[in-house]
Amino acid sequence: MWVVALAFVVGSASYLVHSATLIDSAVGELARNRSSAELILVVTSDCKVTGHKVYGSQLKRPNISFLARTKAFSSEGSRIHVRVPIRILGNFKTCAGLGSIIKVSGRFIETKEKRVAGTLIASSELEVLEPASAFSKFPLWSPC
Repeated sequence: MWVVALAFVVGSASYLVHSATLIDSAVGELARNRSSAELILVVTSDCKVTGHKVYGSQLKRPNISFLARTKAFSSEGSRIHVRVPIRILGNFKTCAGLGSIIKVSGRFIETKEKRVAGTLIASSELEVLEPASAFSKFPLWSPC
C-alpha cells in the first residue's frame, strides 16, 4: 500500500514541476503578453484539420492545428533557445510531417491546455526547413 502512496506523491510532484516550468518559461511570458515571434520548431504530432466555417457569405478555409517543440525563437530583437511544447494554429495550405523542422511566425496567446506553454496563432505560411526523415514515415510495429 505504501508503494502506491509513494508513486502518487512522486507523480504529483513531477506534474507540479512540469506545470510550473511551462507557465514560467519564456514562451509562457510571451503568451501572457500576446507577443509576436518567429519560431523554429520540431513537429511532434499529426495535423488535425478543422471543418470549413461560414462567416456571412464567406467560406473560410479550415484551420490546421498541431503540437510542436520549440528549438529557438526570436521576439523583439532577442533570440532564445528553449525546448517547450506549444500548439500551432493556422490557416496553412500544407501540413508538415511528424519530425519535420519548420519555421513559422505569429502571435502567442494563453491557453488552458495543460501540456503546452502557449498557443501560436500563425500569421504566415509554415516553411519546412528540414523534412521528416524517411525512417519516421514507417511505423515501428505493424498490427498484422
